[in-house]
Amino acid sequence: MDSLRDFIKNNVNVAFATSIDNQPELRILQVMLVRDNEFYFATNAGKDVYKQIQSNPKVAFMASSEMIFARIDGICLFDIDDNTKREVYEKNPILQAIYKNYQDIAYFKVQAKQATYYDLGTQPITDKKYTFD
Repeated sequence: MDSLRDFIKNNVNVAFATSIDNQPELRILQVMLVRDNEFYFATNAGKDVYKQIQSNPKVAFMASSEMIFARIDGICLFDIDDNTKREVYEKNPILQAIYKNYQDIAYFKVQAKQATYYDLGTQPITDKKYTFD
């Protein structure tokens, strides 16, 4: 799991998938913080992505670079404590450029339920699967 977490920490721009009315939606988001099997995100509460995850918290996201891919399937949770919100805001200058205050942001985390790490550049191909409770 460490190789997967490290890979995502170094490749924070991810394709983030939600669904609304059984229709898939895909967009690019940034992973703001990684802790164990939890991946933290920040967005505007008025955006479609935030409304979609509130309606259906089952999501997936994928990071990639060259021949390496990491996919996470999980559940969005909204119980982010104030210290973590501050940490996310302070560690991510892009948030500070967009929002004047950390409290102006909607935070959520994806608690991983399953993960896959592929490295197509290795022989044999690296294919690691993880399951979390």
